[in-house]
Amino acid sequence: MKLRWKFFFILLMFSLIPLGILTFVSQRGTSRMGEVISEDVQQSSSRLAAAILKRTAENSAAILAQTKKSFELALAGLAHEAEAVFAEDPPGRVKVYFATDFEDPATAPPDAGPQAGYMKKSADGRLKNDIVSFEHPVVVLAPGVSASDAAGDIDRLTLLTDFFSEIFTKLGPALHWVYVSSESGAHISFPGHGGYPDGYDPRRRPWYLDAAEETRWGLPLVDAATGQVIMTVSKQLRYPDGSPAGVVAMDVLLTEVLRIDALSSFWTAAMQSFLVAPVFNAATQATDLLIVAQKDYQTQASSWEGAIRSERLAVEDPGKMSELTDEIAGGRSGVLEMPYQGVASIWAYAPITPKASFVMIVPREVTDRLPEKTVGAVRAFTAESLLTTALTALGAILLAVLAALAGSRGFTRPMVELADASGRLSRGDFSVRLSTRTGDERDQVIQAFNDMVPKLEDQLRMRESLQLATEVQQNLLPRRDPCLPGLDIAGTSLYCDETGGDYYDFLEVAQDRTGAAAVVVGDVSGHGVQAALLMASARAALRLRASLPGSLPEIVADVNRQLTDDVGDSGAFMTLFLLSVDGRRKTARWVRAGHDPAIYYAPEPGRFEEFAGRGAPLGMEKGVAFEEQRHADLKPGGIIFIGTDGIWETTGPQGEMFGKQRLREILRTRHGDSAREIIHAVTQALETYRQGVKPADDITMLVVKIL
Repeated sequence: MKLRWKFFFILLMFSLIPLGILTFVSQRGTSRMGEVISEDVQQSSSRLAAAILKRTAENSAAILAQTKKSFELALAGLAHEAEAVFAEDPPGRVKVYFATDFEDPATAPPDAGPQAGYMKKSADGRLKNDIVSFEHPVVVLAPGVSASDAAGDIDRLTLLTDFFSEIFTKLGPALHWVYVSSESGAHISFPGHGGYPDGYDPRRRPWYLDAAEETRWGLPLVDAATGQVIMTVSKQLRYPDGSPAGVVAMDVLLTEVLRIDALSSFWTAAMQSFLVAPVFNAATQATDLLIVAQKDYQTQASSWEGAIRSERLAVEDPGKMSELTDEIAGGRSGVLEMPYQGVASIWAYAPITPKASFVMIVPREVTDRLPEKTVGAVRAFTAESLLTTALTALGAILLAVLAALAGSRGFTRPMVELADASGRLSRGDFSVRLSTRTGDERDQVIQAFNDMVPKLEDQLRMRESLQLATEVQQNLLPRRDPCLPGLDIAGTSLYCDETGGDYYDFLEVAQDRTGAAAVVVGDVSGHGVQAALLMASARAALRLRASLPGSLPEIVADVNRQLTDDVGDSGAFMTLFLLSVDGRRKTARWVRAGHDPAIYYAPEPGRFEEFAGRGAPLGMEKGVAFEEQRHADLKPGGIIFIGTDGIWETTGPQGEMFGKQRLREILRTRHGDSAREIIHAVTQALETYRQGVKPADDITMLVVKIL
């Protein structure tokens, strides 16, 4: 055999052995990577789809519930104004417009005219814009009641016109009508309009008969003329002696409120949403789900359609249907899988009122589309990589014959990079990219790999988006400490998880606008997103209520009633300590709602006191009475410390709690420092005591130092 052939075979052998080993390792690594990624994506994406859909329903319901609170607070304010008007002597007569005045342009108010969003049927059955006035309300008298008989109530009710306009300005287009009716049969509605039927008696209407001392929401109804979904919220009015005075009510356009549920997800186009109400069926002795409104994202992605005819939400699985009905009737949220119209689907549900719930349905084939597409891409890439590896090996053999070791080394470099990148990707490094360009078929493998990585990274970003709740909650805490004469105030909240139920705030109390500081510390039971949502709801309710007239016990009692309505059946509750300090007068007033007493330290004579008092936690019982406590002799240099139990229940490596005695010793030794320095000292002491042990509870502290 000639030398050149021996050299040929030697080169070929030394080329094939390392190339064979490299090819084998690359194939095994690529195959294993495809298997691991495919299995993980298939499992995690399916769970993530159900979790995201459930969270979407709950978040939409939570936002709607918050919107509902705004209407409830506005109605409470209107009721307060109306009761004040009924308690006064009637003023002098003013110009009023009755319903019949709106039927004739000659007698209608000067500003009356057709208004978009206010529709009525004409004589030929067509819809047209109603004649409405936003400057003058309309007065309607019940049958048998003359204008002279109800003159006093008419004059009183017209005093509410400015308040009506203010409510419409604040609440926006979701507010459709607002009206007040007296026991005498006088009825005033804003904006002013005609079209009342003959014999209209407001005292015989369901919203009047069902009204109670607390705000009450009626069942969602569909306007037969316009198809708009309306809910009425009402409240009973009383004279100073306690006798019934009338009812105040609002009509809320759910078709406007529900616009907030505009979702953005890759399965939205196939989603169907329903607003349902549980209704007892006497014929079957079971509870049905009555469809009040529905939304098909494929045909009407921006609007809701009211169900004019009584239609029940039907499913093909009686057992699952019973489970869904029980969950909705119980005011719970969740997610389950069952068919809808013969298609396997995921159902998510969440309550928006005690009488209505959201139901969102997405076909299972749609939620599985993304993981299936991703898995298909991974498998296709794996197959392509294996094929390309084989072709590259053959090409390397031919190249080795011609270029020997130099060509072999250059040929195998991209495969080495691919194997390394595949290993990094299998370990979760989504920043890996291949930049080598060869000018041959291997570029297809490189491009396929680079195209696949962002798609897998998108899955990671979807998970990271769920952590945005942490940033939202942090923005709810005060951004800076208040600056008030005679006081040094500072506070902080440290959460053991991404979100928590502790919070503190600085308030503007309507009756304390004389330089006094109003601060609050709250602690919601539990941790996580549920506690954070309740905290945000309580914060909003407390801020809004504090801006209205009322004493500290009244503020806390009103917030308690709202929270009890929202979470009374869930077992969740919240402790709260509301404190008002006057730095000039050196006085303090507080209300304690199940929270640990505040600690007060007076340097002279070096004595500790507790700001205690009776009061149950919020959200457990609606009719709880709260007491205001006072301290009339705050000493300069004195410290008021309000904290949550996460401070003294902090445990060290041996399981022993930090305790309140250690906290008092810090306040005694650091009483000369500023409020912010005292908080820093307590925080450092807790970190030192834990010695690296993860905190088991949220920590919130607020310090008020008397200057």
